[in-house]
Amino acid sequence: MHWLIIAVVALLVLGPDKLPDAAQRVAKVWRDFQQVRGTLLDQVRDLADEAIPAELRGHALKPEDISETADPAPTHPTRSTREPGSRRA
Repeated sequence: MHWLIIAVVALLVLGPDKLPDAAQRVAKVWRDFQQVRGTLLDQVRDLADEAIPAELRGHALKPEDISETADPAPTHPTRSTREPGSRRA
């Protein structure tokens, strides 16, 4: 539904003559963005592979590995729990 609204607005703003050229430019920018994104992800993965020792790869801590007897994180009051106008002590 959102794409339809965008297409109608683009048609009204650009007109039928300029719309195909604009669509081609948007598609090219999107392809370039995806290519750069893929390159960056590959570089981050390569850096992570270099930084993490081989014996630790694939041994991420899973929720079921955590002891149920561990102390939960302390909770702190937030501004939303205080009454309006009250000050911190």
